Amino acid sequence: MGLTGDLLARWAARRPHPLVVAAPGATVARLAVEAHADRGGWPLAPSPADADLLVVVGEPGSELAAAVERVWAQFPGPRARARVTDPAGAASALHAAVARLTGTGGEPADPGPEAGGGQHDGGSGSSGHGDHDGMSMPGGLMMAERAEDRDGLKLDVLHLALGPVLADWPAGLVVELAVQGDVVQSADARVLPPADPAAVRPYPDVDHPELRRRRQAVAHLDALGRLWAVVGWPAGAVAARRLRDALVDHVPLATAYAGFRALDRRARRSRALRRATDGLGVLPEVTAGRAGLADPAAVCGDATDRWRRRLAETYRLLAGGEPAAPEPDAAAVLAVAARLTVGLDLAAARVVLASFDPDPDAVVAAGVRS
Repeated sequence: MGLTGDLLARWAARRPHPLVVAAPGATVARLAVEAHADRGGWPLAPSPADADLLVVVGEPGSELAAAVERVWAQFPGPRARARVTDPAGAASALHAAVARLTGTGGEPADPGPEAGGGQHDGGSGSSGHGDHDGMSMPGGLMMAERAEDRDGLKLDVLHLALGPVLADWPAGLVVELAVQGDVVQSADARVLPPADPAAVRPYPDVDHPELRRRRQAVAHLDALGRLWAVVGWPAGAVAARRLRDALVDHVPLATAYAGFRALDRRARRSRALRRATDGLGVLPEVTAGRAGLADPAAVCGDATDRWRRRLAETYRLLAGGEPAAPEPDAAAVLAVAARLTVGLDLAAARVVLASFDPDPDAVVAAGVRS
């Protein structure tokens, strides 16, 4: 491997940086992977360029699998990958991948594309332009067109896709955007299905009241962790995820309740957090109703209203409240969230999408039923 490679491998052994890519329907396994990474002190990578370990969770369908391969081609070396389909096998799969990464498992680490490896799907490389399926690489730009600006000037209209492989991003979600200047002009969202869509069940889909209450609280904390990571509050995101993981590990609800109260106070008192979300993605209740949402109040208001509502619902569940009624129609939520990105810059658009946190599992399950 050489001196430089040996040093990189020893550094990676201490703190690998996994990029986690989940297929819809693999929520339980993804939670197990993220919890194990946190316990090991492994920071989740914000992009392929910062990652050395690719963790694919669940069974991606063909489109999502192709996107994963294109992202894998962007990984620098040394690199390794893992597949996790069963939460019980998450720890062993991750440690086996790290052993490959460091060469301690009897196999050398993949040297990465710069050493001639890792080109997939015709060797499109890491540029992300000109993919045969018309989708850009995550965050990559497609061909520019020209369109009139409000002032009558011709400006480039860039077509790009957010997802399906991004940190702090719902499983399999792709939002295809037309952007003029730095402003979103149109947005179309869809979910790439897993290999077996008929097997997908929304995460809180259990009958036992105690387990359903716990899982609903987990889902809210998971969504809060994603949103707060996107807006740049990593301490809050880590705290939400650790509380989420404790609930998955069956910590008593009373213990979780005590820990949550401190997090709730920190979030509600944070002026910086409110500044990052105030006024973004405003959804009037009447508009939510017209969009076909059975419970408009669950998602109306702005991004701040939505995360505060999640805090209140988590508080209620951990205090022993009854499990909530079914969530609003996931496909309708996704469509509304995408529409509300129009007129925003990309950073604000991501915040709006994260504030709704559309549920890909529910979107896929509803599509199968229909």
